Amino acid sequence: MAPRDRLSESPPPTEHHNDVGSPASTPIVLKSVKSFCRVNTPEDNEADIARDRHDLFNIVALPIPVFFMLLNWDYGRFFSWEYSAAESWTAKYFMEMWGATMLYFA
Repeated sequence: MAPRDRLSESPPPTEHHNDVGSPASTPIVLKSVKSFCRVNTPEDNEADIARDRHDLFNIVALPIPVFFMLLNWDYGRFFSWEYSAAESWTAKYFMEMWGATMLYFA
């Protein structure tokens, strides 16, 4: 659910919410006019900026631990189907992956 949808009021439940009749008999529930006329407040803008910064941080920082995690696998063994996943894990770059993961969550 989009962040703005979480802030709007929920539509009232309908009497026939379990009715599986034809689409013409299904009641249409519209959002209230108040939710469509909502004006952005400064708090909304700050929340949008914080969300965008968090998303940018994830785009920049998350590939680093993922890269080190991918280096720890022996793909020849993994895709040969003769070995289990545990046998394909080499852990050559485990400390680098661990450090990058700790920096990501710090």
